[in-house]
Amino acid sequence: MEEALREPEEKNRNLIEYANDAIFTLNLNGAFQLVNKKFEEITGFKREEVMGKKMAEIKLIDPEYSELVNQD
Repeated sequence: MEEALREPEEKNRNLIEYANDAIFTLNLNGAFQLVNKKFEEITGFKREEVMGKKMAEIKLIDPEYSELVNQD
């Protein structure tokens, strides 16, 4: 049964990792918890640089909008 559950999980992980779009997730504090390869390619940031940080911390967004993003 565990094997049956692992297979779809791995498939979904691969779909995210190799998607043609940048995909990321943020935790409830607004910090990155997942980024895929396309995110790294588009932004120039390696996942090690962004994990656990907020968008404003890595200057991914214009400072004018950082407060708005932090509120959401």
